[in-house]
Amino acid sequence: MTFDKKDTFMLVNSMKDLDFRNRVQSVKCPALIICGKRTARI
Repeated sequence: MTFDKKDTFMLVNSMKDLDFRNRVQSVKCPALIICGKRTARI
């Protein structure tokens, strides 16, 4: 299965409002969680 550029952007946009902060403590294995905010200058 492959994604073209349009499908990739649609997938990313569909996930941008997901918030798993209340579930992080339930992770049972070692994990690296990275969170941030990207800003762009136009």
